[in-house]
Amino acid sequence: MAARLLAGEIAEWAHWYRPTGLPIIDLASFARSQREWELADLILAGSDFVGQSLVACGVSPSRIAVIPYGIDIPACPARMPDYAGDRPLRLLFAGASDLRKGIHHLLRAVDRLGPRAVELRVAGGVGLKPEIVTRYAATARFLGQVPRQDMARHFDWADAFVLPSLVEGSATVTYEALARRLPVVATPNAGSIVTDDVEGRIVAPASAAALVEALSAYVDDPALLRRHAAGARAARERASFARYARDLTETLCARSPLR
Repeated sequence: MAARLLAGEIAEWAHWYRPTGLPIIDLASFARSQREWELADLILAGSDFVGQSLVACGVSPSRIAVIPYGIDIPACPARMPDYAGDRPLRLLFAGASDLRKGIHHLLRAVDRLGPRAVELRVAGGVGLKPEIVTRYAATARFLGQVPRQDMARHFDWADAFVLPSLVEGSATVTYEALARRLPVVATPNAGSIVTDDVEGRIVAPASAAALVEALSAYVDDPALLRRHAAGARAARERASFARYARDLTETLCARSPLR
């Protein structure tokens, strides 16, 4: 399923990317994974997307347990959003700007909305060709690699976090955004723990139009952004490593033959 999606995107968008920005589909690695799935009594999946992908590859649902990841929640207080529609909406993308992360759809979306409506910061290695970076300079600022200790100020700058991934396990950067009280706009394929219209929006993958619709809703209605930010604050415990450890322990104990 994931391989077919990536193959279609590569065929259409490869001209945007450096070779390092294109995913490598390793058939030998996939064959090894299939053998591991056959041997396993229990397969832990980090998201529903991963679980569904395993089923599509022939794994029995009875051998899959979906346990979203967790992170160490920062002790910093959550900043109340101050966006009131009187300036551009500040968007943050963090991760490699490669095809797998869907950055090409996000750039097209923010370009349609325009610099008076939104501004985007892209933190992470740049896999796009220089001419693409230049083309979208009016709405997107590429920061390159950002040290982890410096990411807090970018989270604090942003009004919302966006990750339109095409293929992902469970992107922990979305957990980090929630922990920083940011609404998250992501695809189902990003493997986040976001519930649509609670902590943010879940939009169709490979769709600039879906991103435009979700982001323009925040531009038009800052109260919606504040409501989703409140949802993000409430989700902090659900994003925590403590919750992950608890779920993992309960699952392993329930599946133990010694139980």
